[in-house]
Amino acid sequence: MVGMSHVDYTELLRTSGDTPNAYVAVGQALGVASGRLAYFFGFNGQAVTYDTTCSSSLVALHHTLVTLQEATCDDALCGGVNLTLAPRTTAMFAAGGLLAADGRCKVLDRRADGYTRAEAVVVLCVGAPAYGDDAEATLVLAAGSAVNQDGRSSALSAPSGLAQMLVISAGMCFVCPDSFPRSEHAWPSRARAFSWNGGENGRVLTWLFVGAMGLVCSSDQLAAGGGRPRRRPGEILFPNPSRLLTPMRIS
Repeated sequence: MVGMSHVDYTELLRTSGDTPNAYVAVGQALGVASGRLAYFFGFNGQAVTYDTTCSSSLVALHHTLVTLQEATCDDALCGGVNLTLAPRTTAMFAAGGLLAADGRCKVLDRRADGYTRAEAVVVLCVGAPAYGDDAEATLVLAAGSAVNQDGRSSALSAPSGLAQMLVISAGMCFVCPDSFPRSEHAWPSRARAFSWNGGENGRVLTWLFVGAMGLVCSSDQLAAGGGRPRRRPGEILFPNPSRLLTPMRIS
């Protein structure tokens, strides 16, 4: 499973002046990304490329987990990629007022005025939960996953607090109430959605550790969700926490 959306490489090809050929045709098709990996490694299972813009790799990971739950495969590769090769794409986002003026992500802070684009290529090897000696090789356990859509919000790119509350509720229904879930990707609306959710059977989750990986490595956009920050969320300072987070404690 691969998450992709923007293809800046296509823009470079268009302006290069090179004669179009078969390699150009397959090189700019999003669906070929997953197919090429399957071809190279000789995989015979599902090979799907997901394009849901900034959530592409997260949606790809969700469907990877669903595939494993359905036992249609034992192991899978899930990846995402975002490369900022063409300045035109960044210029369009800047013109739309989406990017931070100072080039810095200020997630969960009152000074937040947009995001900063970044590059990343992430591939995860995902398998069913391991037990016994095999469990020692497990680096990350996906406790829950869910996908939905904002529907009719204030704008096409504006989040819906209600929709995010519902999708987080759906994802957290898999989480043991005695565990301590952690999110490294949280905007204020998502953090508020977390605060509205507790454990099952009325048992409230004591702490939900929320970090902001965007502060460390900017927004990987299409590859978001697969990376890990070099520093723990608690080491990132929020000088002016967003008023939308109070009375939550920021870790």
